[in-house]
Amino acid sequence: MKRIVFLFSIVVLGSSFISQTRKEVPFTVKEYQNLANYFDSKQDLLDFFEFHKGDVVADVGARDAKYEGAFSLLTDSISFYCEDINKKKLNQKAINKMVKHYSKLKGLPITNTFKIVIGDEKQTNLPNGIFDKIIISSTFHEFKYYNEMAADLLKKVKPSGKVYILETHCYTKGHYNFTCEEVTEIMQAHGFRPIKKHIPKAKETWSVVYERV
Repeated sequence: MKRIVFLFSIVVLGSSFISQTRKEVPFTVKEYQNLANYFDSKQDLLDFFEFHKGDVVADVGARDAKYEGAFSLLTDSISFYCEDINKKKLNQKAINKMVKHYSKLKGLPITNTFKIVIGDEKQTNLPNGIFDKIIISSTFHEFKYYNEMAADLLKKVKPSGKVYILETHCYTKGHYNFTCEEVTEIMQAHGFRPIKKHIPKAKETWSVVYERV
């Protein structure tokens, strides 16, 4: 009888362990948002961003923070600052909804943290000098004051900090489509240099990492 109870305990513990295993989520636009158009695989994404536990990361133009949910499927123990100028899109209700959805997808509790910052058209209002990484995904073409924004970014990153700019062709009327070369010229004028570039297969996107000079 004791032997049967012991075996039953192993089965229960084993089932508990399995239920706490990270789930495999397909790399599609449905769950990874536009990130799936910038990279060919999850590994491409991870190789580009080089996330580390303890990183302090800002997402400028975060909208409803779904990118942070997507990143949270693959990362742990990162402090995300979600920045946007639209309070209707970015608020605590949106964060809570994102955490609930992506926690269920992941099959594990999300250990990343999320702070909301509301900026304006000329500055992010992020804290100065604390960021390992600042991500600007499908957002640079939205800037009306891109020189002011680039200058602001320099104040926000650590001396070793990096800015990750991901851009795609925007078909919305009135939006200027920056080339990679044009963005690089702007960033260089404000204290950054390009150190890595990624172009996925057969997609109208490009991504560049800029480092403080």
